[in-house]
Amino acid sequence: MKLTSLRRKITTPYFTRTQITKLFLQESASSINMQLKRLVDRNELVRLKRGLFIFSQESIDEFVVANLVYPQSYVSLESALNTFGVLPDIPAQVTSVTPLTPNTFTTPLGEFLYSKIDSRLYFGFQVTVNTDGLPIRIATPEKALLDYLYIRKIQTLEESRLDFTQLDRATLTHLSQPFPNWVKKLIL
Repeated sequence: MKLTSLRRKITTPYFTRTQITKLFLQESASSINMQLKRLVDRNELVRLKRGLFIFSQESIDEFVVANLVYPQSYVSLESALNTFGVLPDIPAQVTSVTPLTPNTFTTPLGEFLYSKIDSRLYFGFQVTVNTDGLPIRIATPEKALLDYLYIRKIQTLEESRLDFTQLDRATLTHLSQPFPNWVKKLIL
């Protein structure tokens, strides 16, 4: 398996080892692993995590990477709030929420932080398509704010740098229903 044959068969900037196994049936698992390792060593591929790779020449949206690294997650908290102009501070990590185990992944493309949220609060995100046509799961602005207040355990908004002017109050109130009362009081 050479990089050129891999590029012909893979149409996205990312792929998994499982995909390669299915595309190159004539190759043994150990041979595929060795070839992938060599491609990574030659900087032709970037290993994001075990079994997940991108082509090193490709630029890929960090939010797409966040969704790929931890599939049952969506971008939220500081990353989403900054994207929507609610929080002026640019986070050092891409922040996401997941109903699974919290985790942090450090990759050659950056650091990705996944905070655990109760499974009944795992909603309020949309799937958008970026300029490269790749899907991104990201919280709505209102849900990102609620996730932020809840996960970061914010007790007061008096000295916050949050700009609520772009948020829809009715949507915020509606989405806050399953959250604890202390979160609801903050947004009133």
